[in-house]
Amino acid sequence: GHRTAPAEKLFSSQEEFEFEVSQNPKDADIYVDKHEGDDDTLFNRMDKGKAALSLTTDKLIQQFQKNANKGIMELIRLIFAACNCECTIEPWQLDEELSAVFTEAVQAIPPEAGEYAVGTNSQRWKNFNSRFRELWSRLMQTSNRGPLWWGDNKGIVQHLKPPLACMSSSIVRSFRHTATVAVYACVDGLIDVAKKLRRDLEVAGGMEKKSPKKSPSKDKDPNSKTGKLEAKVSAVEGFITELFESVFVVRYRDTITDIRVLSISCLGQWIKAYPSF
Repeated sequence: GHRTAPAEKLFSSQEEFEFEVSQNPKDADIYVDKHEGDDDTLFNRMDKGKAALSLTTDKLIQQFQKNANKGIMELIRLIFAACNCECTIEPWQLDEELSAVFTEAVQAIPPEAGEYAVGTNSQRWKNFNSRFRELWSRLMQTSNRGPLWWGDNKGIVQHLKPPLACMSSSIVRSFRHTATVAVYACVDGLIDVAKKLRRDLEVAGGMEKKSPKKSPSKDKDPNSKTGKLEAKVSAVEGFITELFESVFVVRYRDTITDIRVLSISCLGQWIKAYPSF
């Protein structure tokens, strides 16, 4: 299988790849940076369609760059809310034993909670479910501008995988199902990143072949443009493999039919979208 290339060799520093969030005045009323009350959560903004997803993912990535655990907590709280879980956990708890943290969290789901968003086909949750999947996919695509590549296990995939894998193994159906949907959407986004990198690699390789100054060992130089792109492709494929092995290989045999069907359906889509992997 593919393994993650050492990202620290691809980029020298985190700061070098930080980016600014859109300053388009039209976006000002779409995303509320500071919460104005308990109802102004990421879940509610997405549910009510008040958040532009491109701007939302920019903000989430910017928050992750400032404080990784706080950024990840925003996403965990989104999953909690989608599961009707009223538990509140703090960013520092992400450094604790996650199985214990999430076991306590699921106990906060009220017995009368009923249906959860991704577990129903009702019209009530149709738009939310679509936006939920797209958010995670866009998050991976947006992180390609920086946090996807941070070394020393500081990248966004390395931060997301433990809590998502833990929740996707929960004995509680809503947690398991919702976290699995999030992971599979992340794989969708990573495949899009990998496909773009491969296109860039083809272009760079063609340009190098046409270059009259090309040296015989150019293609083997890890510092050349093609060398760096090849390292990136290998890294992204490593991320895909990590998520696949930590979630899919367990969930495609889940006791819940909906999760098994989702798993096999996504596998088919991934094979069609990225057959070279």
